[in-house]
Amino acid sequence: MAVIWRVLSETYVFLRGLFRYKEILFWVILFPLLWYGLMVAIWGNPQANPVTIGVCNTDNPVNNTCMGCILVDAMNESGLFNVKMYKTTSDLEAAVSKGKVSAGLYIPSNFTSNLLSGFQGQVILYTVDTNDGRIASGYLEGFLNGFADQIRSQYINTSIEYMEEGNISIPPEYYNYTTKWLRLIENPLKITENTYTPPLIATSAGIKAFYAIAMIGVESLFVGLFTGVSSVIERKREGSLRVLLSNPISGTEILASDIISGMVAVALASITVFAVSLIVGARYQGLSPASVAVISLLLFIGTLFSIAVGLLIAPLARTPEGAGILANAIAWPVMFAGGLVVPKEILPEWIRGFADVWPLSRLMEDVRKILIYGVSPGEALYDAVPSIIATIVVLAIGVLTYRKLLERAIEA
Repeated sequence: MAVIWRVLSETYVFLRGLFRYKEILFWVILFPLLWYGLMVAIWGNPQANPVTIGVCNTDNPVNNTCMGCILVDAMNESGLFNVKMYKTTSDLEAAVSKGKVSAGLYIPSNFTSNLLSGFQGQVILYTVDTNDGRIASGYLEGFLNGFADQIRSQYINTSIEYMEEGNISIPPEYYNYTTKWLRLIENPLKITENTYTPPLIATSAGIKAFYAIAMIGVESLFVGLFTGVSSVIERKREGSLRVLLSNPISGTEILASDIISGMVAVALASITVFAVSLIVGARYQGLSPASVAVISLLLFIGTLFSIAVGLLIAPLARTPEGAGILANAIAWPVMFAGGLVVPKEILPEWIRGFADVWPLSRLMEDVRKILIYGVSPGEALYDAVPSIIATIVVLAIGVLTYRKLLERAIEA
């Protein structure tokens, strides 16, 4: 009981300082919220932005019909394009070549007359061989093909009506055959569409949930590393290490209080980010007492692993400032390469291997499996067994490193 009291007393000192020092409060509460807000603002609403297209329409109307104008109006109304009009082809070419628009479309003066006279309507595309240019030209070609389908359908319907009125003499045995072929030309494919509800991760609510879990993982990474790295050196600079050890509390009890303090900080950040994510529209699956218990355990193990890594690298730091630099030097690359803030599926193959074996990355992936993909808590916990074993091994080595560092600090 006395040991527990001493550990909790030391933890209380941390918690009291948590709300006293603004820099600590920033990193525990405000940092994950600011970063989460940035991620949601950038990626939280997966919708296609209109492609900027330049158009030069010189089409001349025929009998009050302007097919080029109809085409431009359809582009504007589609929501796919942000259309910028240009008076001459030279202006259009300059806009495309200078990157003012992603692609260009030229509609010649005889566009309507050709279409109404039974000739092909010709248009000219101006594209740039860049990623944006290829995407824009793909959008534009797809739209033009759809527009051409509508013209073909209108021509065929007009032709069949003309035939039905008896304006063309066709033997009865060929009439049905001819109309069937015309309908086939009009629509050669019959497409049956089955629509499924997209997985949660493909929705705005799922993406917001993904980044909420990402920020919780980032907080587990940063808090864990800083806790482990500065566990001895910070107290040594403050002069409190000798004072503490002159009392009944032991070095192991000090480490236990640091670990509890780090866990409390991660818990506060997690609750805050989770609550804010719900407010901005995140949605989660599989929320139950069992899943909450397993998720809490996974977060505990993940933070413990980060603390253990911090303990391992602690001997490399000579000053608290050096400890901070060292922790940041590890945390920031791991945050991205470990697939914490970006889906590991979009990482290069050689980096993805790191995310597949880094225990914290795997543990946070298991949290996502429960909350986003609906995997059962038991299955996720089973998948986390290798990460749990790795954490135990690294923590054991980290504690040994901590004791040696503590001895050196006392002797110094």
